[in-house]
Amino acid sequence: MSERDEMDDDGFVEAIVGLVERHPALYYQMELEESHVQFHVVKRDFFGDAFLEVFRQYNNALFDSVRLMIRYEKSLKAWREIVAGVDDKLKSTLIMDYVHPVFAVACDLPNVFKDQLVRGCVKLATVAKGDYSYLREGRRDWFHAMPKACGDTPLGKKLCDVVDVDLYRGADATHFRELHGSGMHDLSQSLVSGLNKTISPVGGITMLAHIEVFDLGKELEVLDRQRRRIQKAYLLFGDYGDALYEG
Repeated sequence: MSERDEMDDDGFVEAIVGLVERHPALYYQMELEESHVQFHVVKRDFFGDAFLEVFRQYNNALFDSVRLMIRYEKSLKAWREIVAGVDDKLKSTLIMDYVHPVFAVACDLPNVFKDQLVRGCVKLATVAKGDYSYLREGRRDWFHAMPKACGDTPLGKKLCDVVDVDLYRGADATHFRELHGSGMHDLSQSLVSGLNKTISPVGGITMLAHIEVFDLGKELEVLDRQRRRIQKAYLLFGDYGDALYEG
């Protein structure tokens, strides 16, 4: 069926509308385990303290990323229930128009959070020492700057380990980083279709490799595990900022 045919088929459109209307009821009733995260309140300063301003900015951004991960995971779980019992034609349209856009953003949030966390930690650590150079615009190797800037306190060292193991080198973190690389910069499968890709495992030899369509259920399991790690990292960031401020 062509896109024009779909739009001209009243029955098809009505079926899509009916399925889409099911989403809010499922979504707003959906509950995730260990998803209640308390917002960390940063102290107020009436004199425009640079440290507290940076702390507040990154605390807000990190919390927003955590909330989005929770919301999008719930949304995807609701969509999984909706598409489970529909025919292939309806399912493909629902996934392309409503599910995959949320899935793509959700899968990138672990990378967004990691980068925000690293920058926030480095900026807080250096500003606390009177070094404002990391507040200037410009490209920096933030990941490698973090151990030197933050590794001189117990909480800072713990955050370095969390970033390195849980948010970068871990299997789930690596999975999302590779999804970003293929999805943004190379060929990638989707929730609707797989991918045929020509590879060369040995010099001079090429072969056609088939990559299966994403399995939404399995992807949600990975997303859920990484979301829990990210929530813990957010709470640790709040403790770290408080400890630096209190000296």
